[in-house]
Amino acid sequence: MPSKNGKKKGFSLPQISARLEFEDDYLGAIVVVRTNVPMALVIEAQDVSTSDDIGAFAGSFVNHVLIDWNLENDGVPVEQTVEGFKSLPFDFVAKVMEAWSSAVATVPDPLSPRSESGNTSAKAQLVEMEV
Repeated sequence: MPSKNGKKKGFSLPQISARLEFEDDYLGAIVVVRTNVPMALVIEAQDVSTSDDIGAFAGSFVNHVLIDWNLENDGVPVEQTVEGFKSLPFDFVAKVMEAWSSAVATVPDPLSPRSESGNTSAKAQLVEMEV
């Protein structure tokens, strides 16, 4: 659709995120992540998943995926930095990565209710964020 000056208006891509909530040992942990990431980042994540080298992906995850978390270690907030990410327990990082991957691959159907069945370690709630 042309604007007043005759040029087409561009579409501003929204930032879409998911709120990851965890169960069992990590009940109460919340990590908010961006789900509509650039394709290059998804490819990088897939490469890491086949090599089991999560450390190589830490910088990309913190800089392009992580939006927020409520994590603390001994009452001290864990910084939302690469160092903070690398200080987290490996099993929790694996759960975060798995839940984020699942949220990225999920296209919610707004017409049907979500199923609450199944044994997942985390559930994601998609949230559109204003940029």
